[in-house]
Amino acid sequence: VLIALSPPICLGAIAAFLVHRPTSFRRIEHWIGWRWSAAAALGATLAALAFDMMPDWVTYAPMTWLVVACALRPDRQPLGQLLTNPFVKHVGVVSYGIYLMHMFCINLVRRLVHMHEGPLVFVLALAVSIAAATLSYRFFESPFLRWKDRVAKRPGGLSTNAALVEKASPKRSVPIVVGAAIESEAIDSAYEDKSVS
Repeated sequence: VLIALSPPICLGAIAAFLVHRPTSFRRIEHWIGWRWSAAAALGATLAALAFDMMPDWVTYAPMTWLVVACALRPDRQPLGQLLTNPFVKHVGVVSYGIYLMHMFCINLVRRLVHMHEGPLVFVLALAVSIAAATLSYRFFESPFLRWKDRVAKRPGGLSTNAALVEKASPKRSVPIVVGAAIESEAIDSAYEDKSVS
């Protein structure tokens, strides 16, 4: 199953599931929650990428370790300064657009520079992907998010059951790589409203 699907996505989903459970979270925090864990994971990832002959899982495992280590300790690690950089935060905000449009941007750059791969293609495709995602976020995603907020404020809107959900689950924050926090009751209320309607 892991080979048929995308192994990096599967590893990320498994890691997210394990970090979400209190018992496995404690074990994961014990093994990879130390201060220099993210820096070590970055080194292991770069080392794995340097050797082309390695099996793919040798690269996927340290990449997953890197993401989890950054999420566990966003503020108390050497990479914290990098992860809270305004540009890196912006990339995090528009990352969904990057995910959606990166192949289009890569193919566009390949046609413009008449090269299939290489550092130039990578750098230009990355810049074009970030620019396209920024425009998409500014002119497409943001208006829809503002519209969603207006609808939620109306009587009978999306947040009607928020009080019920707040009573059912206490407030808790989930750390994210860039050190921001998602209030889980907002997520819970979105799921609650979908189940009611």
